[in-house]
Order: sequence, then structure tokens, then C-alpha cells
Amino acid sequence: MVADAQDVSISDSVVAKKAEQESVPLYANFQPDPYKSLWLALAIPGAGQIYNRKYWKLPIVYGLGVGVGYAIAYTNRNYQDYRNAYQSINSSIPNPDLYEPMIPDGYPAGSYSNYFKTQMDKFRRERDISIVAAVVVYALSVIDAFVDAQLSDFDVSPDLSIKVAPEVQQVNYHQAVGVGVGVKF
Repeated sequence: MVADAQDVSISDSVVAKKAEQESVPLYANFQPDPYKSLWLALAIPGAGQIYNRKYWKLPIVYGLGVGVGYAIAYTNRNYQDYRNAYQSINSSIPNPDLYEPMIPDGYPAGSYSNYFKTQMDKFRRERDISIVAAVVVYALSVIDAFVDAQLSDFDVSPDLSIKVAPEVQQVNYHQAVGVGVGVKF
């Protein structure tokens, strides 16, 4: 009978510990490693945000990525079209099928080459800017993942206070009276 009572008390304590562990969510004490977050974000865009458990940032990261990807594709397609039209109109045997649909209505016939060159340069510049924007978006997502992991244990309590009090300090073996200001973050 004594063994049964001891088994019951052991099983009760195991059940109590298990119930205590189950009441605290597994992610309550999660502290992300900033360098793991950094490497994950470098490997796969958005993976650092997932690792940091900031799922709400994913639509922002992927939305910006899709937006800049579309801008790159659109401007590159237009650049290639105007480049082909420019090369065709300046070749020894021009192909009107390549450039006639791209000429705006009422444009003077003698300046088609200048028009295509101007448009080609404009879309090349916009494509290059879009590529730079893609690199910036990627870098910002990596930086965000690293900084978010680094500051995960930063205290953001609403207690911001300033305390002003008189202070007595020892200066060169003499007591000095002054005012001390303390800021509590």
C-alpha cells in the first residue's frame, strides 16, 4: 500500500509539472539568434522574418519584391522593343513591322530614329533604377531580420520617467551637493 501512495504522489507531481508547462506557450521565451536570422534572410527573402516570428512582415517583403520584379520586367521588355526598333530603322534593310506599330500618331517621319533612341535610353535607365531598387529591398529585408532579432529582448515598457533629486557626492575628499537627473527607460 505504501508503494501505491508513493506512485500516486509521483504521478501527481508529473501531471502538475506537465500542466504547468502546457499553460506557457512554447514561443513565450523564444529569443531569436540574430546571425541565424541574418543567414536565413540572405538565403531566402522573408525567411529571417519567419524565423523571428514576425509573419505580418511577409506580405510587405514579398509585395515589394513582386513590385520591383514587375518593374524590371516591364521596363526591360520596353527597352528591348525600342532597341530592336532603333536597330531596325538604322539598318541597311529596315523592317517596318518592327517599328511602325511603335510610332505615335502624327510624329514627323524624319525623326523616328531620335524618338526610338530617346525611348530606348529612358527605359534602360528605368530598368537600371528598378534593379537598384530590387537590391535595396532585398538588403532592407535582411537588415530588418537582423535588427529585429537583435532587439527582440529590448524592453518596450510604457514606464518612461525622469527623476530629479538632490545628490551628495565625494569630490577630492570634500562633500559636494548637486542635482542628479535620472531617466528611466
